[in-house]
Amino acid sequence: MKSIPISLSKPIALLIAFVICCACSQASGQNNSTLSQFNKSKQTTKPKQKQKGPHRQLAKNFNLQDNNIPSTLNSNQAQKKSSVKKKDKKEKDRKANNKKTSPPVVTEKRRAELMAFVNQHHKELKPLLNQLKKTNPAQHQSAIRTLDRNVKNLQTLEGKSKERHARSLNNWILSSKVQLLTAKLARKNSEKARTGIRKQIRGLLEQQNKIRREQLSADLATTKKKAERLEKLLAELNDNTEGQIAKKLADVEKTSDRIKAQHKKRADKKKALVKEKKSPEKNKGAKQNNN
Repeated sequence: MKSIPISLSKPIALLIAFVICCACSQASGQNNSTLSQFNKSKQTTKPKQKQKGPHRQLAKNFNLQDNNIPSTLNSNQAQKKSSVKKKDKKEKDRKANNKKTSPPVVTEKRRAELMAFVNQHHKELKPLLNQLKKTNPAQHQSAIRTLDRNVKNLQTLEGKSKERHARSLNNWILSSKVQLLTAKLARKNSEKARTGIRKQIRGLLEQQNKIRREQLSADLATTKKKAERLEKLLAELNDNTEGQIAKKLADVEKTSDRIKAQHKKRADKKKALVKEKKSPEKNKGAKQNNN
């Protein structure tokens, strides 16, 4: 081979480099076109569906949507929360009811008043209450509340009828003594002592029976008086029905006339006020005309 002259070697090298660059650019263009076609095909093709789990396949078999499965789980959680809230509400309501139905507390001042009442009317009861306070506080509180209720009832009767109050007070004293003797009877073992206690209880019960008869007789007398008064009113209505009606009608007429007079008086007052308001305006108009 003949050697290429040095003067021509440089242009030839440049020509070769130009051809190589063109070939590379064509190859890169083909690569870009292939990449764009691949991307387009990738976008148009649908992604493969993931394989459903057994619970989703089961939902499909029963014509359920996949979204229903988490919603059912959420509904179960909501039901659990609601049940817990209902239980808490019931517990709060129960505590509130217990507070409402809890027995009233007897203050120290009221306790002192009750003990003074016991000292005055039934001294034998005081040692038993003091003993209960030491041995059984709960029973002591119950006894104090019962005593407070009985004393309140007696105080109410005192304001209505002194005779009834006296009978009720004696009945309470006898009942309290019977209760004390009953407790003694339970502690005694000898028949002789028990027989003596039974006699005392019997005497107290006889006195209670007597007081009860007196109270019923007094109630019956009061009822008879009330019945007599009612019978008298009924007889008056039966004998003079027309007179009673005429009297009521006369009362109705009087009431009607009084109401009518009141309305007329108010209407006259309003008219007078309207005239007073109009009179200054008339005076002003007359003065302006004169001017």
